[in-house]
Amino acid sequence: MGAFQVKPYEEQVALQQGKRMEAIKNDTELLGDKSLYKDLIKQLGERSRFLVNLCPLTANIGGYLGPLDKGVFYSEFYLQVALRAGIRSFVLPISTYLDNNKFPPLWPYSGEPGIVARNQQGTIISMNGLSIRKFCEDLLRLLSVNPNQTTEPVLLFLIEDSNFTPNKVKEERQYAQLLSKMARDLSVIPNEMRLTTLGGHGSAVGTQNESTILTQIPLTELKSKILIFTSFDTKIGMKGAYSGMKPTLDDYTNFSIKPVIAQNSGIGVGTGARSIKLADISGSTVNWTDQSRTVMHTATQDFNLSIPNAGDVEGALTAGIQVIPVPFFSTETIASVKPIWDLWNGYAWRIKGTTAEGFNNYPMRTQREGFNSALYVQPEPIVPAKPSAKMNARVSPDMQPGQMAFQ
Repeated sequence: MGAFQVKPYEEQVALQQGKRMEAIKNDTELLGDKSLYKDLIKQLGERSRFLVNLCPLTANIGGYLGPLDKGVFYSEFYLQVALRAGIRSFVLPISTYLDNNKFPPLWPYSGEPGIVARNQQGTIISMNGLSIRKFCEDLLRLLSVNPNQTTEPVLLFLIEDSNFTPNKVKEERQYAQLLSKMARDLSVIPNEMRLTTLGGHGSAVGTQNESTILTQIPLTELKSKILIFTSFDTKIGMKGAYSGMKPTLDDYTNFSIKPVIAQNSGIGVGTGARSIKLADISGSTVNWTDQSRTVMHTATQDFNLSIPNAGDVEGALTAGIQVIPVPFFSTETIASVKPIWDLWNGYAWRIKGTTAEGFNNYPMRTQREGFNSALYVQPEPIVPAKPSAKMNARVSPDMQPGQMAFQ
């Protein structure tokens, strides 16, 4: 009897990828076949057609096929099924590790920013990892696999796992280096596909015009654009001491996500992007409908491979919370997450503040402004009133002020 031979690790990963591909193909197929620009946008009034009023169908741990134990990343296949399902918003948890036994093509290099799956104790549980660059390259190549939604925006959320990144105070230089490495990975995205300028409003990056993007840039101007949100402190990379570390993540960031904490939970922040724990929404005394009117909120969970309860997701959406990441395709069966997917009714987006029933049966007509109390409605332009004739200092149209006429 021959000696037992362990298959090379690369082969083990490939075998698991194949198993997950077959399992997903044979499970419930999710097809996002409805269009934002052809249909859904018509359900918003002309002064409500802005990003802040949409809730994107969002996947947690982009590129990860699972399962929970010894799961695998395979971004090429993942993005095919995700984009076909109508998912155009992806959370990429970013961390680092110090392990010279992990290297390409299965892992990012030791010390490099990477996307891995970890358990609740922080231990890496995936058989391989993924780089930001690889995810973006596959995304760019596969954007047209869903012809019904191919021109719709894509949202990328680069979320810091601060337990496994350099300490931004004690290890500031290493932190700045990490920001630069992330920017180099993002540089594969062509400039014309990034939201970089806002015309007369100025720059779209560096988090300078978050409110403008959310409430003043029409959705039609976001066609085929990739928008980047992050919880990293990008301003560290902008310090003069690190001017040689270019590019830096701030050059690519449209939104900086700030956590909602006890001190600011009931304060009308007014602009930008914030994060809140999903469990803190239900039963909260905070009026989230008002809080989210001009702010983009992301709901988080303590463990990003947890499947949220569909009722909690629905409640958060109805309250006005826009982004609720779900680990689609990371579960044993797709059927376990389909009730959540169904809340979007085949679209990649959902109108903020609508119930599932109201959303799925929305009349196909232009919405009355103010019909949905959660929506941001752009104020009517102020037209200066015509001055009264009594305010005219001229006695006669032919004379200048102060002149006198004699008959």
